[in-house]
Amino acid sequence: MTNQTQEQSQNNIQTQKTFDNFKRIKEAELSLEAFKSLADGADWFMLLCYGTAGCGKTHLCEALAYSLCQKGLFSRVIDWPSLIRNLKSSMSGEYRGLYDEVFKNYCRAERLILDDVGMGGTGSNWEWGEFEEIICYRYKNELLTVVTTNMDIPQLPDRVVSRFRDKTKARMVKNGADDYRPSLSAK
Repeated sequence: MTNQTQEQSQNNIQTQKTFDNFKRIKEAELSLEAFKSLADGADWFMLLCYGTAGCGKTHLCEALAYSLCQKGLFSRVIDWPSLIRNLKSSMSGEYRGLYDEVFKNYCRAERLILDDVGMGGTGSNWEWGEFEEIICYRYKNELLTVVTTNMDIPQLPDRVVSRFRDKTKARMVKNGADDYRPSLSAK
């Protein structure tokens, strides 16, 4: 295994999902271009991509992480259930202060690609509150942040959406493609 392949494996990057092999359909083009712009060093640093299940949001997250890793920039995709699970498990009384450390890591990571926000969680005030705090910190400190969700924009916290509406720092894009997974399994 080459050093680059080992590093990508350690970073949990799906190297088979790239921008080049993303299914190009009209309704997904805007989201593809937004992710590629971030990979190419856009002058904005936050992206919220929303759309139905199976429209390619995860593929684009993984393609972005892969592209950034190719440039020597550590990146990985974390899904919402994993983020919530990591935060909750760090509350164990066994390690005093672990929660604060884990939470700070999500806030301070140079790049955070967070996929499927709102899926698989309980939707509790605690989950949304922690999410808001992470996004607000990252916005204030101008850290690359990508969020994808199947939820409609009004279902997300107002403070989060407000930051993604700041066109000097962020973009919001709808991936309007339909679920293409059924067509993949039909082949």
